Amino acid sequence: MAFHTPVVSFVGYSGSGKTTFIEKLIPELKRKNLRIAVIKHDAHEFDIDREGKDTWKFAQAGADIISISSRTKMALIEKTPVELTLAEIMLNVRDVDLIIAEGYRAGGAPKIGVYREASGHELSVPVQELEALVCDRKITDEIPCFGLDDVSGMADFLVEHFVRRIPFGIPLGEALKKLEDIPVELTYEEVGIDKSRGRVLAETVIAKEMIPPFSRSPLDGYAFRASDTENASRKAPVTLQITEEIPAGTYPQKEVLPGTAAKILTGAPIPKGADAVTRYEDTEFDSDTVTLFQCYKPHSNIVDAGEDIALGTEVVTEGTVITPSIAGLLASLGVARPRVVRKPVISIVNTGDELLDVNMPLEPAKIRNSSHYTLGGYMEETGVTVLDGGIARDTAQEIARSIRTALAFSDMVVTTGGVSVGDYDLVKDALKLLGAETLFWKIAIKPGGAVVAAVLDKKLILGLSGNPASALVTLQLLGIPFIHRLMGRSECGLRKVQVAMCRNYMKPSPTGRYIRGRLTIEEGKACFEPIESQENGSISSMKGCNLIAEIKPGTLTIEKNQMIDAYWLYS
Repeated sequence: MAFHTPVVSFVGYSGSGKTTFIEKLIPELKRKNLRIAVIKHDAHEFDIDREGKDTWKFAQAGADIISISSRTKMALIEKTPVELTLAEIMLNVRDVDLIIAEGYRAGGAPKIGVYREASGHELSVPVQELEALVCDRKITDEIPCFGLDDVSGMADFLVEHFVRRIPFGIPLGEALKKLEDIPVELTYEEVGIDKSRGRVLAETVIAKEMIPPFSRSPLDGYAFRASDTENASRKAPVTLQITEEIPAGTYPQKEVLPGTAAKILTGAPIPKGADAVTRYEDTEFDSDTVTLFQCYKPHSNIVDAGEDIALGTEVVTEGTVITPSIAGLLASLGVARPRVVRKPVISIVNTGDELLDVNMPLEPAKIRNSSHYTLGGYMEETGVTVLDGGIARDTAQEIARSIRTALAFSDMVVTTGGVSVGDYDLVKDALKLLGAETLFWKIAIKPGGAVVAAVLDKKLILGLSGNPASALVTLQLLGIPFIHRLMGRSECGLRKVQVAMCRNYMKPSPTGRYIRGRLTIEEGKACFEPIESQENGSISSMKGCNLIAEIKPGTLTIEKNQMIDAYWLYS
């Protein structure tokens, strides 16, 4: 159900603490200069009028609606034949920034659960129906959880996701669209052809020369006039006088006249007068003459000037990545310094008190920072420059400082860790300190759903999970397409391929998932072999991984040899 005014319902059984929490929450929201409305659901009868007062007398006399107002407030009391829905009640609420409802589990509004262990009750609605949870004991990692006294955190959450409407848990396609909408300003430079591999062309290359630039011979043999062989045969051969020898790189000095031929080598220009070439093997010759034993048609064994590339041909288009074959093509056209897009610079800021640099000795409760080298390597292989933004400790202030410093030297910043719903997941707080515009928090994929995207100074900040495998999936599916845009590529994103599942996959996927694996060739067909460990935190699962397969929502099993979609990784 769509509501014109942002609304959220706090739901929970009696005694869970809904009213107490809302009472403490309202002042926190007011400090943010918000106008707040509260709608309370009462399962029993209620009466806010007082016997003997004028409004009470009007109601007793039979009035259906009674309103009372003063200089500072007004009230409206209406008799209803049936209980009104939340949406119907909201029609009477205007000019507020947020409506908080207490109750209304079936009202269609986004719901926040309230749970207190001492109440003796469980959650009043399933976790899957909740946007967040207020509780005294964390009971799920699937949604944000706030303590019973964390009204500040809840106020920030409500502002971000309901008042400012920061998208939460959106589909991958919607997240990609939001990144596509970020303007990208490209700058350009010229580089030597020997340094151009992997760079992206900044302009379309039009052939100003022909390839080949002259008509040439594709083989070693003799050039002659086809008309001289009109009646030639094995029984009636034709003998021609050799006038010169033309090796490759030498321009012919003599015209081929009737009754003459020129000895010619592969790649040499066709001499004037000649319109056919034959192989050495098909002739008999000495130093002065060559004998032909068959009739040749004009243009036999001649490669015309411009046969490969004609003058004015659009050879390579803007946005093309320069591969070795493209570099060779440009060189053949004399493009010694192609104009290319400047290489984007991307900084990686890793977050977490638990992280150590690779050069540090291992300490208790610490792990080495591997994500920088894994993610940085994948990004470098796309053709960007990757900088080390260092390790930021678990405070919003330090993370914000690290991001700000990295932005000054980069076109984009990628962070790892601190984007989920735990007490030390502080990247979102750091973005708030920086004044960044948050585009979305979390996307609806598994693994890799923990991600935040924001823009500051017209640059993207992409916060990835601290789990290596999750970060890999999100980088490839969401980050790489945007990086391709920063590079100026005309084709962005991973290549999608169809592969056959190499064995039965028996894990049900009601919401869909992406699994890591490798390409194998079995009986002449491309197959997908899943990697054994699909754990989010598994570093070893990325070894040999060059495909990510998409398991569609609602899939129960995948049979061996069943065709599935997969994405080819840059690895």
